Amino acid sequence: MRFHRFAARPNWRYQVQELGFNLALLEDPPYWMEAHDEPFCAEFSKAELKNVFEPSVRRIMQLALELVDKVTSPSQSDKLCQRLKIAPAFLAAIYKSWQRKDPTLYGRLDWSYNEGQFKLLELNLDTPTSLFESALLQKLWLGDLQSQTALDPAFLQLNVIHEKLLDAFKRIIPEGCILHVATFRHAKEESENCKYLTLCARAAGINAQFMYMEQIEVDAEGNLRDWEQKPIHYLFKLYPWEFLIEDDERNRTGGKAIFAPIVEENRTHFLEPAWKSILSNKGALPLLWEMAPGHENLLEAYFDDGNEQSLSLKSQNHVKKPIFGREGAGVSIKLCDEEITSKTETHSELARDTIIQKYTPLAQFDGYHIVIGTWIVAGEFAGISVRADKSKITGRKALFVPHYVS
Repeated sequence: MRFHRFAARPNWRYQVQELGFNLALLEDPPYWMEAHDEPFCAEFSKAELKNVFEPSVRRIMQLALELVDKVTSPSQSDKLCQRLKIAPAFLAAIYKSWQRKDPTLYGRLDWSYNEGQFKLLELNLDTPTSLFESALLQKLWLGDLQSQTALDPAFLQLNVIHEKLLDAFKRIIPEGCILHVATFRHAKEESENCKYLTLCARAAGINAQFMYMEQIEVDAEGNLRDWEQKPIHYLFKLYPWEFLIEDDERNRTGGKAIFAPIVEENRTHFLEPAWKSILSNKGALPLLWEMAPGHENLLEAYFDDGNEQSLSLKSQNHVKKPIFGREGAGVSIKLCDEEITSKTETHSELARDTIIQKYTPLAQFDGYHIVIGTWIVAGEFAGISVRADKSKITGRKALFVPHYVS
């Protein structure tokens, strides 16, 4: 992995607006690298992809699916869901979702790649964002630079995200069905992600409708309906499963749950499916370590519950993460000479339980700390994204770095 300066394209802002996306999210403050004063890009070799990235992604995804199988096993599910802080009342829904093999659309694994070591930092397999810039914007960047002869026309990009999304939509959504795509009303970044997915679904010949989670209604029979009272049979929700589970627990105390029965009876097909709640939980990291201690792609990790291993790891350089949290929210790093705490707020009710993970230094360029994202679409490795942050904790202020393969 190497980094190079390049000149920003003069037309990139126009290009984003022509595609119908929110330019302000990319440049104010700078997020897409061409909005930065000194843009840089990442270069990978084919050997790195073949010998490091691809086999590592396969190994970890296989292990992750084995973990879901283990958590949903009747002999272990109660104990493991208790450790993952998943409400017992939702366990049957997760179990049935996994037994049916409810299809998955996409996800992302985040890695540290430094001095030849490729280590998993987190599983983002329920609600990852930055899809538009990963799938489309960096591909357009490469094509433009090659047409301007700024980059060799023979260079590639590990990026078939867009094509695989279209194929996945065609397989998952039956002909003639409506796909509802929903997120928080005021979540701008998530809305852009959903806007892109809506366009992908339509390009695949699917009737896709964008909406907000707040517009979803529940009828007298407990079924989900949209703002026009149309039934919601297929729902992509950029809304964490732990929030839905929390909503169900709240509804249960006031009467009855909403989402658990819908999942159990398969009345609405969710993307991502309910079994992904296991792999969006950072408690999956210590469970993976228990399954494969010393695995070359894993970092040592334990639940932060006072056990002997976690106490020992706390005496070393380590990272503390909430079990439920995203985009660096609630994360802190403790080094021998430094302590760093994320400035991003997390959901207070869901931030109580934490894990401890061994600290690994990220690769750096020009004072930026580099995180590699590997995208999985319909279970297959589909592309790479690179983010760079001045902080050791990658958060909302990170820059998106385009890449090419030489």
